Amino acid sequence: MSQDTPLYRKIISHFLREIAERRLSAGDRLPTELEISERFGVSRITVIRAMRELEHQKLLYRVKGKGTFVREDVGKLGDLAMQSETGALIGSEPGERERAEKTDIPLISVVMSDSEQSGRDILLGIEHAARKHGYYVSFHNATMDPRVERSLLEKLAADARGIIVYPCAGLDNIDLFSGMTIRGFPYVVIDHPLEGIEAPLFAPDNEGGSYAMTRHLIELGHVRIAFVAPGLYVHPSLRQRYNGYCRALIEAGIPVRPEWIESADWPSGSEPEALRQGAASTLKRWLAGSCRPTALLAGNDILAIHLMKAAQLAGISVPGELSVAGFDNLPMTEYLEVPLTTVGQPFYEMGERAADALIRLIRDGEPVAGERLDTKLVIRASTSVPSVR
Repeated sequence: MSQDTPLYRKIISHFLREIAERRLSAGDRLPTELEISERFGVSRITVIRAMRELEHQKLLYRVKGKGTFVREDVGKLGDLAMQSETGALIGSEPGERERAEKTDIPLISVVMSDSEQSGRDILLGIEHAARKHGYYVSFHNATMDPRVERSLLEKLAADARGIIVYPCAGLDNIDLFSGMTIRGFPYVVIDHPLEGIEAPLFAPDNEGGSYAMTRHLIELGHVRIAFVAPGLYVHPSLRQRYNGYCRALIEAGIPVRPEWIESADWPSGSEPEALRQGAASTLKRWLAGSCRPTALLAGNDILAIHLMKAAQLAGISVPGELSVAGFDNLPMTEYLEVPLTTVGQPFYEMGERAADALIRLIRDGEPVAGERLDTKLVIRASTSVPSVR
């Protein structure tokens, strides 16, 4: 077996040989996960993954509180000696060999929550890293629907060696993600943390980027700064941006005003007409107040663009009467009639580093750490000193 063989596969091959050569017989109890971990010098998660794979192939079974045992009907499952040499788990059912050969393709899958503009650069980074390691990539769009996400993840976990997921917001599929973690299936997460699950996360410094942008607006002279991010209480990344906004205001001695925070339940990107209406309604409410904001920070660039358009239709000049800032630095923002001041995200690097880490996890079976990537301010024409202080 080559040095590049993943550690969990070496454990699988060892126990296949033990069974094939009758050193382990039907009904025998295997060593504990801790004992296997110490014997092979690997982490417990690597052992769990190997054991789950052997259970999935109906070679082992677990008894809660007692341990893992060799199945009584193991002798019916084919030539284990040959399987141990190839490292493949191939049963005797029709078509099972073809399925096993299919899974030997070095494939990782990517599940995005939506086909966002940022997705292109993320995928380019993933593809570059995968090609460097000799892997192929399949891309799938969950369309912001947790049900679609669940279906994709369940199917892909059977074919791909690992998954990179940009998860939908919320806790709908927390059982699925926690189950993947328990059985040691290799996956990493982009941008949105899975709250309550310690999965490797590759995300921008959302709080730091929002903090820096709010500081920029304050330094221009703004003290009445609004924040708008629909889905604020659902999307962890947007809450991080909100935290950065609050921190910058408080450090500057400016109270956070609830009437300047908008977290309406309108969509954040997939329905342009709903966004347009929501932006127009929010701006109208702010402008009708006795102490209206002179600047606003949007949770993403698409929202900022809609707010700028709503201001234009209301006869409010940007940045003369209202400064507007976004978050993402999408390519289009440079070419708007009023180019948008925004926070740049390292989309390409995020995808590249996530793929590198996933492939290391697949290859070595050892835990990998996530990474928080730096953002940067991109100052353009949509922000300026306030006309009234």
